[in-house]
Amino acid sequence: MFTTKIYYIKNKVLEGENIVNKIFTNKKLLIALAIIVYIALMFKIPNIMAKLNLIGGVLFLGYLFAKSKKFKKIKKRGKVLSILGVFTFMLFFGAMPLTSSNTKSNTNVSKDLSIFSKDNNVKEDDKKANEIKENVIKIKEDKNLDEIKVSFIDVGQADSILIQQGNNSMLIDGGNNEDGNLVKEYISKQGIENLDVVIGTHPHEDHIGGLSYVMNSFKVGKVYLPQKMATTKTYENLITTIKNKNISTIKAKIGEQFYIGKAKCTILAPRKQYDKVNDNSIVLKLEFGEKTFLFTGDAEATSEMDMVKSGSLNTVDLLKVGHHGSKTSSCINFLNTITPKYAVISVGKDNKYGHPNEGTIRRLKQVHSEVYRTDKSGTIVVTSDGKNITFNVNSISYDELDKEKEKEIFKDNKNANNNSKVNHVKQSNSNLASVWITETGKKYHSTNHCGKTNSSKATQITLSEAKNRGIKPCDKCHAPI
Repeated sequence: MFTTKIYYIKNKVLEGENIVNKIFTNKKLLIALAIIVYIALMFKIPNIMAKLNLIGGVLFLGYLFAKSKKFKKIKKRGKVLSILGVFTFMLFFGAMPLTSSNTKSNTNVSKDLSIFSKDNNVKEDDKKANEIKENVIKIKEDKNLDEIKVSFIDVGQADSILIQQGNNSMLIDGGNNEDGNLVKEYISKQGIENLDVVIGTHPHEDHIGGLSYVMNSFKVGKVYLPQKMATTKTYENLITTIKNKNISTIKAKIGEQFYIGKAKCTILAPRKQYDKVNDNSIVLKLEFGEKTFLFTGDAEATSEMDMVKSGSLNTVDLLKVGHHGSKTSSCINFLNTITPKYAVISVGKDNKYGHPNEGTIRRLKQVHSEVYRTDKSGTIVVTSDGKNITFNVNSISYDELDKEKEKEIFKDNKNANNNSKVNHVKQSNSNLASVWITETGKKYHSTNHCGKTNSSKATQITLSEAKNRGIKPCDKCHAPI
């Protein structure tokens, strides 16, 4: 049984050997297999096959030359030199790197080389992994190339706006003197080392105060300043810093344009020299994609109307409200011309000026603007891809603003009433004091021009007489009781 199995295996081995012998002795079959392999390799590794073709061709020509009668007549030294020449050509050509002018060829070369060695496979995989990692890092670094970022830095009752587009940046104003470090720290956190452009809108301390500190902390390309100058210490410090750092200074001119990355900037104002410093503010229009931003510094109604009359204004998407929302800025004709969808007010919390003014808020509501305020939300960051605009905070609802105003009015009235009572008490013993009344009035007054009182028709009587007539005191003018 065992002998039979051995015999069976032996026969199978012999059959296999016969098949192999037939294959290798069959020239037609070998040629067919060679052509198939050759075609497969041409598709798989065309660059290396091209080399092998040329080397094979040279060897074949060398073979024909060696078989020729001319070669046989050459002396031994000539034969040796001919053979060395062929092998030298193959050696140097084989050692040449496979290069290509396009990425596709380079990728093919990597594939070609990787099929010969497992180690090469590992190296090529590592190389590709590193390339992918580098590309991912580059994409992360360049993710903002098609985006603009505008930061309304919370510097209280002041202005400071950082604009970033791609690898370029611009700073409009730097807050108060004490805000310099705050602005500098914010810029540093954005990874910014150079400021391409700095704009000091006008020489008031709440706009240029922090610029000297900031410009001493970064490399600055150029500075735009208005024609209007000042003699304040803050302004002198700014000019000294600019001179010491040898920064290019440009006096703002109407219509002048420059770019921050892909964002186009145009100076719209001041259109002339004004008496008021605020009206001399640089007004900058910034266009990015389909979106337009307008930065107005502290420009007031006079400058705003000059821009309207010039025809230089069109609809804007975002307005940096002038002069912290003061009643002297954002006049209705100006707002009706630009109809901003968004309005950002840089203002200090509970500031002594009462900014933003109720009238300004009412006018913004009239043109349907969404209002954002630094005193309510802190630093406001706006981003845009040129088609859409997004905020890092929510807008302030007009209902909320109305409720706040009602509280303020209630508080003011309460204080006024308390003051009236005090005044009434102080004057209660002065029944002989004089008061003013009108023919139709139901109250007596301490003056003849209180409220809607017509001074020409008001008559003066004694306090006791007014009381005897049943006329009540006016709370508004703190009439005596």
